[in-house]
Amino acid sequence: IEMVVFPKIFASTKSLWIKDKALLVNGKIESRGDGKSIIVEKARLAEEDDEQPKDNHEIEIIVPSRIASQKLVLLNSLLRSSPGDQVVILLFVDEFDNVKRLAIPFGINYDQSLKEKISEILE
Repeated sequence: IEMVVFPKIFASTKSLWIKDKALLVNGKIESRGDGKSIIVEKARLAEEDDEQPKDNHEIEIIVPSRIASQKLVLLNSLLRSSPGDQVVILLFVDEFDNVKRLAIPFGINYDQSLKEKISEILE
């Protein structure tokens, strides 16, 4: 896939564009008649990814089917009070074990303390 790097992005990432170096890029995919390309918005060396903590995975919270609405309000308040980058998926399980996944529209900072508080609410 071809990448398009505009001058402003290139100027701030100039040292990264080295032959035979792997890069991780974020951007938008653009389709044209002759194929697709990525409009680069961010770039970094792939090795830098190894230095990042691996805690940005999705956090799945299982919500019982008969949870009181007050507890859902408490859970929402608790999650909103811990802003961060981790994606949260609420798993609503009904009495027939059917699961509905709902991604909340904001990220959280998930740690042991928050985990314990979530467990208390969902008990």
